[in-house]
Amino acid sequence: MKARIIYTFALTIIIGFISTSCNNNTDKREAAKEYMRNQTTQYTVASTTSPEVSESTTSAHDAIYTMTDKNFDETVKSGVTLVDFWAEWCRPCRMQAPIVEQIASEMKEQVKVGKLDIDHNRAVPQRYQVMNIPTMLLFKDGEVVERIVGLTDKNTLVNYINKHI
Repeated sequence: MKARIIYTFALTIIIGFISTSCNNNTDKREAAKEYMRNQTTQYTVASTTSPEVSESTTSAHDAIYTMTDKNFDETVKSGVTLVDFWAEWCRPCRMQAPIVEQIASEMKEQVKVGKLDIDHNRAVPQRYQVMNIPTMLLFKDGEVVERIVGLTDKNTLVNYINKHI
């Protein structure tokens, strides 16, 4: 009987410890998510566009198209187009954003630059098998000619673009 009481007491302590650890980890995860949401960077991502938008629109930075599942094919069908697949919560995406913005403003005569939020537009990333972000796809006349995955410097992106202009 004494052994059973000790066993039950020990089990109660262990379960309490495990549940406290789980709750602390959940709290830590939530705190980390909140931190990422509140993080400010030099670049403020263009406001999220709902999937109902049916035409290509440019963001606050006139050279960048806000792309959606509905306007994607029309936007990439002619010429050279760089599409940045991103999400608001993605820190590397936020680091990539100013580079993409520079390319859009400096090369707006040679290339269209668009951004597609994968959280609000799921069909296009699925069609092009975008598994990691940031991912940039370079299109020429509607066909993918380059796939760039991960944080990439400006010169590398410009070199990819120049190969297809």
